[in-house]
Amino acid sequence: MLQQGRAADLPVPGGPLVFSGVLNISFMVDENFLNYVELQKWMRSIYHATGIQPTFETAQELHAQYYSTANLQILNNAKNPVLNVHYFNCFPTSLSDVDFTNETEGEAIIATATFAYHYYNLIPVT
Repeated sequence: MLQQGRAADLPVPGGPLVFSGVLNISFMVDENFLNYVELQKWMRSIYHATGIQPTFETAQELHAQYYSTANLQILNNAKNPVLNVHYFNCFPTSLSDVDFTNETEGEAIIATATFAYHYYNLIPVT
């Protein structure tokens, strides 16, 4: 919410919450590329890469098809959970390329996915 001022609009408490709406996740690609392929299929279904436009009877069908809830668990130095972050109405917006090389035998392949979301909740682990 903004209060009209002479020189500038001033923010006041009680306005809408604004989240950045962007979640970047780096992850290890499994040896069969199943997690990478699954994300790519989800993105293609959203952005109609095949040229087929899906139709939905209700907003609930649209929501069920494209959105998901993402749960991220934050660990401390001893690898014990300290915080859960629940991101609501997530969907992927980008997926990094995978670098293929034969010079790094045994090294994990890392990819990055970017998700948009509507809002999140922070839940401390007790």
